[in-house]
Amino acid sequence: MKKKILVFLSMYPEEGGKFQYSITLLQNLRKLDENLFDVAAFYTSDLWKTYLLKFGIRGYEILNTENPWYRRFRKLFVDIFPFLWLWRKISRYVSRIYRQLDSLKPDLVFYPGGENLSYELDLPSVVPIFDLMHRYENFPEVRERAIYRSREKHYKNVCKYAKVILVDSRVGFQHLIECYSVRRERIHVLPYIAPSYIRSTEEDVDVIRKYNLPEKYIFYPAQLWRHKNHEGLLHAIALLREQDILVNAVFVGSDKNAGQDIRQLTNKLNLREHIFSLNFVSNEDLVALYRKAVALVMPTFFGPTNIPPLEAFALGCPVITSNIYGIPEQVGDAALLVDPNNHGDIADKIRTLWNDDRKRQELICKGYQKDMESNQQRFSATLASIIEDTLNY
Repeated sequence: MKKKILVFLSMYPEEGGKFQYSITLLQNLRKLDENLFDVAAFYTSDLWKTYLLKFGIRGYEILNTENPWYRRFRKLFVDIFPFLWLWRKISRYVSRIYRQLDSLKPDLVFYPGGENLSYELDLPSVVPIFDLMHRYENFPEVRERAIYRSREKHYKNVCKYAKVILVDSRVGFQHLIECYSVRRERIHVLPYIAPSYIRSTEEDVDVIRKYNLPEKYIFYPAQLWRHKNHEGLLHAIALLREQDILVNAVFVGSDKNAGQDIRQLTNKLNLREHIFSLNFVSNEDLVALYRKAVALVMPTFFGPTNIPPLEAFALGCPVITSNIYGIPEQVGDAALLVDPNNHGDIADKIRTLWNDDRKRQELICKGYQKDMESNQQRFSATLASIIEDTLNY
């Protein structure tokens, strides 16, 4: 009898990496052996219909939101006391979503966005933990008291109730062991790969003309969080200007808690003519921005690993990124690594690629090789192996 695999789809494009990760999982679950597995999805937004049709996966809309009594009982058992173990037993009788998912009698349910339902519903769940940076870094977006407590509660529940936990790297694996009591056999490493749209966009949009950009620029696609370290990059660009090296930078990403500080620092350092902030752009524009850039420069403070370097590798864009956590393992010798706290180090690496086309071409070649090592086929094979091991465990 075929094993039934469900995917719960609730992410939106504005959620960035989680949305792309959901697409990647969905696409690769479709590649499972059809003689052994039956894959279907439940979705909360019609935007997922396009992807389900594209990948040939049967989809079901979540038909009803939970009623007010459900929400009151949930708050009582999950948020106030909490008695999550008891709520998991009760929810099978009162949750409309549970009844919809359970109607297909799934052997595994994937929650690619790490949704709370992964532990609030008593179904065998597969849940990614993208990072535990609230335990390792002191930024307000993860360390502010309410956010820290919320993350702690969430990850403890995932670790207690998920059948399988997915992490991005060996460092991510070790972080999970260090922070929470999890049996090693429940944790599986599934490294990120570049999203599929990176390879499906063939013709470049003329982004130079469309956004009135300079012909030569470095690129950083990231939401404007403090941990992304746009400010460190601005300081590095200012240092280069003191050496008569005028570097332009294009930022793509929605405004978050560092947005105002970034704008003020740009003005203070007198860099307004060199910094271009585009907010949210389409996938087609993003691909073109990578291809035109001198380099991706990502001096982030967060890991364990990140997706933009993988996108850059696939698109022939040299990479400068941080020498922290699992990033050195992820990028190998295909990127220049920097200390994100050292503005001079960031400036030195930018100067190298800004002035040395031979070094750029060397990194581009190494990036293509790295991209081949982390391709769809390897991701699919690893994912299939994880599922088979889990169902046989």
